[in-house]
Amino acid sequence: MPHGQRVELVTRLLHDDTIPLDDRVAGLLVALYAQPVTRVCRLPTTAITLDDGGPTRIRLGDGSIELAEPVARRATAHLTNPARRPGPWLFPGRTPGQPCSAHACAQRLHAHGVTRAA
Repeated sequence: MPHGQRVELVTRLLHDDTIPLDDRVAGLLVALYAQPVTRVCRLPTTAITLDDGGPTRIRLGDGSIELAEPVARRATAHLTNPARRPGPWLFPGRTPGQPCSAHACAQRLHAHGVTRAA
């Protein structure tokens, strides 16, 4: 994806409140942190660390990284959203206790312009 298109996509994911917050967060993880949808959809809620006054971190693979602002705010809002279905998954699926499927997640993200090229 050309740089200009990536900047436009990230800007839209950060600021377009018409896109569901979970899709925005998943899309940002794909577009900014080069995470495949198959990994994003299987992230547990424990992958995000919220430290009072400290940086918000996300564990991707063996290590963790600090989420840049305003991505950290979006991830925190998603994780603490009372409307988010409860369970161990950052992106819960339709079946209780299961993560969203990679196929369903990819379809939702594609509708917002997040493609494999992102």
